[in-house]
Amino acid sequence: MATYAAAPLPYVAIEGGRWGVLLCYAALPWMIRMFVKVGARPSGAALTKLLAGAVLLTAVVTSFTPAFALVLIWLGIVWVISDTISRVAASSAFGVFRLVSVGVVGAFVLHSPWSGEFFVADWLDKVIGQHPDAAKQVGMLNLSRLDGGLWAIGVLVLGLYAPTFISIVVARAQMVVWSTRALMMVVLTGAVLVLNDSGTINLSLPETGLMRAIIACGLALGAATLANIMFDETAIRPNGLWRSLGALSLVAATVGMVPAITGVVDGRWGQPETTLSQLLTQLPTNPESGDYNVVFVGRSEVLPMAGKAINDAVAFAVSDDGELTLRDHWMPISSSLDESVSSAFSAVIADQTVRAGRLLAPLAIRYIVVPIVDGGASTVERPLPAPDGLLASLSAQLDFRRVYTANDLVIFENVAYIPSLAVIDENTSLVSEQAGSEVLLSSQLASVAPLARSGDVESVPSQIGVGTVHAAVPFDDGLALDIQGVKVKARVAFGGTSAFDLPIEGVARLTFDTPLLHFVLVAFQALLWAVVVIALFDLGRFKRRIASTRLGEIVFHEETEDQK
Repeated sequence: MATYAAAPLPYVAIEGGRWGVLLCYAALPWMIRMFVKVGARPSGAALTKLLAGAVLLTAVVTSFTPAFALVLIWLGIVWVISDTISRVAASSAFGVFRLVSVGVVGAFVLHSPWSGEFFVADWLDKVIGQHPDAAKQVGMLNLSRLDGGLWAIGVLVLGLYAPTFISIVVARAQMVVWSTRALMMVVLTGAVLVLNDSGTINLSLPETGLMRAIIACGLALGAATLANIMFDETAIRPNGLWRSLGALSLVAATVGMVPAITGVVDGRWGQPETTLSQLLTQLPTNPESGDYNVVFVGRSEVLPMAGKAINDAVAFAVSDDGELTLRDHWMPISSSLDESVSSAFSAVIADQTVRAGRLLAPLAIRYIVVPIVDGGASTVERPLPAPDGLLASLSAQLDFRRVYTANDLVIFENVAYIPSLAVIDENTSLVSEQAGSEVLLSSQLASVAPLARSGDVESVPSQIGVGTVHAAVPFDDGLALDIQGVKVKARVAFGGTSAFDLPIEGVARLTFDTPLLHFVLVAFQALLWAVVVIALFDLGRFKRRIASTRLGEIVFHEETEDQK
């Protein structure tokens, strides 16, 4: 455990805000423990608990980082290969295969029906997501250091590798199995990362940090195996030169712990003093001019939330106005509006238009934020520049006004936007009945009065006259504007958003009727999670214990003279 804790990986993940890497780092030792247990060929309740544990652990981690499923599959493959080399019984490999399969499929079922979004042609890209090192070439040394080359003395981490490579030489008897497992986890995973990084092979791999968590597990397992060989009285110990090498490798591992110790000794864990979220507080919250949306565009590694790729160098993410919360970090559900944003910024980057503000106006996008320094992946000491030409292309837009410029971020305001919920004028109402970028580029959209929202979709009751209300949300049959007891259904506006044509005036409120099927699916999903939890903790054992107590015979003994 000391070697695992000494790996720089989790501390670099905290510093860079890579919470998916941190979750993977925390979950893999538990999964390896399940691999070991399933190799003992359990049956009955013991096997059920193991399978339920694999499903629950995989489901929890994939809720935040779906790519963990691919990491788990790769770990299972490496484990089976190492056991085959060590001539472990085939039943062990079958048990690991079953555990991984049930874990991944079970997690997919627990996330259904929302996990059905991955049933698309580009499913692999959706699972892997947009991660910062997709197009980087960092080199073998930086990959081996487990810190991304960020720490000055990070090269000392290479000392952690010594026990793993020495243990395979000095191991005897059953220790060979553990040494082989550790070596394969390090060598095979490292080889795939290095070959893919150099361009020798071209694979769509999960984020490098997720894969390096397997290497960290291998290093910890190798160190534990060597320590067992050297200090366990019951183990077959090496003699002479090999014993000396074993002792030296443990010393090297101790030296390899120095970077992690020095990296966290100040207690800040590499966290920045000023965060991107603090800089965004200058954006207005619930302004009188109406609610709006914000687009973050730039390098994927500095975006404050999960992004979607525009090209290899640029990604974007959309958020509501107000402070960013934990919910914004969850993987967003794709919609047709995302395609509109992506198309608009693709045109900006390619210098195909200077009126992107009009393309974004129906989507209520008021601010465009280009993060440069986030304090994690990009710092003041090691800044990552904005993608080439992005700032120049944004500055050339006629409807974008630069309102903030600094070394850490640049903010543009789209003066052509209309609020996310507002009464629009007659000309804009007519334009909303048409679709296509040509119509938007040639039209000046305008709102008459903004309407206050009370949630993600619904609004505060407001007095509205005869006219058209526009909502910057994807069209849905469940949307309706309740005015004087009359529900006005939504129509498609601008090819993707929603509009309501009001025939009368009065107090109106935007509502959304959630389909009954949604509640049924949520209840079904909750039931599935409950079944897995019950199977994991075997809650029925309490009932069995109570029943056995009640059925037990009560024996009365006569009092003896001493008891009297």
